[in-house]
Amino acid sequence: MIYTSGAPSISDEFWLAIALTAIPGVLGGVTYGVSVFLKELKAPDQDWPPSGNLSKRAFFSAQALSGMGGSLAALLVTLWANRFPEPFYEIKAWLSLVCTGYVAGYVANRLLPAIAESLYNRIKQLSDKAEDAGVKADAAVGKADANSAKLEETQKAVTEASERVTAAEQRTKQAIRLSTEMVRASDYLAAGDFGQKSKTMAQIDTLSELATAFPTNRTLAFLLVRFYDEAAGDRPKAISTLEEFIDAKKQHGEDGDADTADALWNLASYYVDGGQEAPDPAMQTKAVEALRRSLQIVPSYYSDLTQDEGFAALRELPEGKEMLLAARPAYEKWLQSQPQKPQESPKDEKESPAS
Repeated sequence: MIYTSGAPSISDEFWLAIALTAIPGVLGGVTYGVSVFLKELKAPDQDWPPSGNLSKRAFFSAQALSGMGGSLAALLVTLWANRFPEPFYEIKAWLSLVCTGYVAGYVANRLLPAIAESLYNRIKQLSDKAEDAGVKADAAVGKADANSAKLEETQKAVTEASERVTAAEQRTKQAIRLSTEMVRASDYLAAGDFGQKSKTMAQIDTLSELATAFPTNRTLAFLLVRFYDEAAGDRPKAISTLEEFIDAKKQHGEDGDADTADALWNLASYYVDGGQEAPDPAMQTKAVEALRRSLQIVPSYYSDLTQDEGFAALRELPEGKEMLLAARPAYEKWLQSQPQKPQESPKDEKESPAS
């Protein structure tokens, strides 16, 4: 052991390692310069070829610097290879550094380019790896984003499908309930026993609730109208229920079908049969308008209108006559499109739309 006076500082170790490597490197570089100088002196045609225009002092100074660089390069390789002598404060470690520095200084002209090239290649490899890692990271991020977007789309599709299934289940349950309640309501009307008002109103409440979910269902609407008229004796409410059904058909774009025409026909019947002893001109006008709209949808109802005794008074009104006159061409055109003979009674072709 050489150093025994206590733990050295990092600064002491640093400068000692530099000195043990660089000073021998300078000596090695000068030695190399001397060898080159002696070799070149033997050349017959040149006095001082290695120096060019340099003085001898400058030449040897350059060799010394080159040698120091070579020694430091050798130290770098030693550190790369993890071969730095340990423990440091021993004669063997110092001799190793001195010899390495001297030899590296001597061959610095060949060692420095090789070390520089190796260092460049290592840096380039690290740069390429970093670039590849960056590309892979970007690809991974892109793939993760794509997977995330796909997952979101899948989750959205699953949610929408679940909502559709739930909605379908609800519609199925409502349809089953609708069918059940309409049968129960029909049986109640057929029995004709409306003495229990609470039972009648319970039936009306149930049908009204269903009408909110199925506003364009003809059978449901007509049952509710009959309940108001026959069971509850509320003619104005029966009329407003028919009007609401017709409005709902219009809102759903279904006001051109036979259900709407039938509702208008029945509405006209309620308008003219208001229970008054004397006809109400305003209600008669509304009845004519309802019939006119019904005939525009189903021209074949013209025949029923000309024979229905409930509308006899309407047919004698000026607006009633005008309505019949305007509806006649469409009815005749409809007759011509039918396979039956025109002289056959339209009553045999279709029952009255009133229900």
